[in-house]
Amino acid sequence: MLNQKLKLLVLPLLLLVLPAVVNAQFTFITNNGAITITEYTGFGGTVIIPDTTNGLPLISIGDLAFQSKSNLTSITIGNNVTSIGNWSFSSCTGLTNVTFPNGVTSIGQGGSITAPA
Repeated sequence: MLNQKLKLLVLPLLLLVLPAVVNAQFTFITNNGAITITEYTGFGGTVIIPDTTNGLPLISIGDLAFQSKSNLTSITIGNNVTSIGNWSFSSCTGLTNVTFPNGVTSIGQGGSITAPA
């Protein structure tokens, strides 16, 4: 009985903390009311770049933001992203899948993604 009550209390707490954990895997800057990711700091695996962060649209991925993160396997880029910086995903040797939104209009030098063949 006590175990069930604990589970019922823990679940809502986890749901409250989840947005903070998701945001915590990126370092970003705010410019003119929009967000640019400047660095990925998460543990790897599958990464979902959100449409918004802190209530602002996440519109770009900065130069070198994910560089050499060999523990990444898959990235889904949010629908608000329109710009991907230079060498953003270079040397991500574990990366096997990237899903781009239709609105990406700019991809920087280096094709932004280099992974093993």
